[in-house]
Amino acid sequence: MIMADNAASLLAFALGGAGVALLPAWLVQEELRLGNLIQLLPDHHFPRQGIYALYPNTRHVPEKVRAFIDFLQSRVGSPQ
Repeated sequence: MIMADNAASLLAFALGGAGVALLPAWLVQEELRLGNLIQLLPDHHFPRQGIYALYPNTRHVPEKVRAFIDFLQSRVGSPQ
């Protein structure tokens, strides 16, 4: 069994023929289109996973941090 803590590593293992990986659609859609990967269990939907932005609890959030959080919200969803 291979275990990794990031999707890029799991994708590399799957592309190398090391087994099955549960990966986000946005990461694998091109590899699926090219035929480098095949989708298993297409009718099964796995629970959604969250993306969290952690930053220090201060009165002022730096503009760069705020811009990044806004970008994430626009790309992957809304705050909880």
